[in-house]
Amino acid sequence: MYRNKFKTVRIKAERNYYAAEFSKYNSDLRQTWRLIKSIVKIGSLESSIEGLVIDGTKTDNADIMANKFNNYFANIAKSLADEIPNSSTSFTNFLKKTSLGLIWTPSNIPEEIMNLAHSIRLTYSKWIDDIDPCIANKHLASVAQPLADIINCSFTSGIFPQAIKTAKIVPIFKRGARDDCTNYRPISVLPYFSKFFEKIMYERINGFFIKNNVIFPSQHGFQAGHSPSMSLLSMQDRISTAIERNEYSLGIFFDLAKAFDTVDHGILLSKLENYGIRGNQLQWFKSYLENRSQCVYCNGSLSAQKAITFGVPQGSILGPLLFLIYINDLPNVSSKLYFILFADDTNVFYSHSSLETLFQIVNNELSLAANWFCANKLTLNLDKTNYILFRSHRKPCPSQYPTDTQHKWISPHQS
Repeated sequence: MYRNKFKTVRIKAERNYYAAEFSKYNSDLRQTWRLIKSIVKIGSLESSIEGLVIDGTKTDNADIMANKFNNYFANIAKSLADEIPNSSTSFTNFLKKTSLGLIWTPSNIPEEIMNLAHSIRLTYSKWIDDIDPCIANKHLASVAQPLADIINCSFTSGIFPQAIKTAKIVPIFKRGARDDCTNYRPISVLPYFSKFFEKIMYERINGFFIKNNVIFPSQHGFQAGHSPSMSLLSMQDRISTAIERNEYSLGIFFDLAKAFDTVDHGILLSKLENYGIRGNQLQWFKSYLENRSQCVYCNGSLSAQKAITFGVPQGSILGPLLFLIYINDLPNVSSKLYFILFADDTNVFYSHSSLETLFQIVNNELSLAANWFCANKLTLNLDKTNYILFRSHRKPCPSQYPTDTQHKWISPHQS
């Protein structure tokens, strides 16, 4: 009975919302079309899938396809983790111990909830509760006080509500055969109200990390005041300086396979503790990461839920910052290589006047990097990891690249 009443109220609220939006932009054709496109986008995001080939047989049964997608998406990270060899080195060997400690008493109030609402990116994609975030945002004031009380209780107890730990996954076609589930990528839709829990925690700990200069200085991803252009300028500066010194400059460009999806929760929590997140805050993050699940929405059908035991939540507010913490100690592996990071895009540079010495030193340092990747249970995609040798016209072009039978990591390109 209450479900039907809620559905009636929701439909009426949606109708009134869109009527008001179209009325607001009735003299602005550009904004009107943007509104129309945003509505149409709902359909394009959840477009129909004609069928999948499963065990050699093609089916268009929505329930079967939804569960097939969910099994595939949920097992990718575990498959990669199982292929990583055991490391003789602990991930703690690369961490620089700190005495930092976050001192924070949660005190968010309804006004803070309302202010944060303006900074949360809204979409028209609904979670499994069928609540439209754009409509909920318009009526946030009516629930701001109880929401603030619940969030305070969550932070005080160190418990993230289990009811908002499930992700709704929509499979989006990439390329190749449309009946092959491996040719689809998962788009995650999270509960609207969970974003307020995350945003408030993000504001606290990100401010703490900035104040204490925790994040590696040459990390340009997901950082205010940083951009891809800064990464490129840093690369250009390293290469130009080497050329002015009449040296070769070697750039190695790593590609990580499903980096955000394969983060090990135990390692991440240890790193958070090392950087000063302890007590209730650390317990809250443990609760935030554990017992998460996902279900796939396909052709109007919702799959059964599958447990997620790896990775930071896709589409979350905290996910990018947590990944930065996870990869933050990678530059500690070498005092010789110069690291330039943009989230999971890792680039290293080294220069020397002797090509043979250059390759020898870099290969030795890459062995240390390999130990870090293995100890931190991240998979390096060797097929997409390459290097480029930069040189001036004054430096001779090598007729043959130095080889090392023990370090066949990368494929050469020359500039």
